[in-house]
Amino acid sequence: MIQGTGLATPLLSLDKYVGFLFSFVLPFGCAFQLPVALYLTTRIGLTNYHMLASTRKYVLLGIFVLAAILTPPDVVSQVALGVPLYVLYEVGIQVARLTRRRYPDVE
Repeated sequence: MIQGTGLATPLLSLDKYVGFLFSFVLPFGCAFQLPVALYLTTRIGLTNYHMLASTRKYVLLGIFVLAAILTPPDVVSQVALGVPLYVLYEVGIQVARLTRRRYPDVE
């Protein structure tokens, strides 16, 4: 018998890594695309600055509900996703304020 076999067990496994990837890293990665999405929807005319600013409180509620669904069941990860996502929403509102529709004559 070889000495030392069975003493050490690996802490990481492939199923734990994939579970972590889909429950934590993927939602955070998608969340940071929010200003880009708001820029694109403003640019093509689906949203505008006034609409985004007036729905701010509903979006805040939706962000934290979405963060509760997408993250593992603990408050720290929910807040860790919700707060940056709301800050990025505010950045997106400012980007929308600076962005005009592609065809301003059509309005």
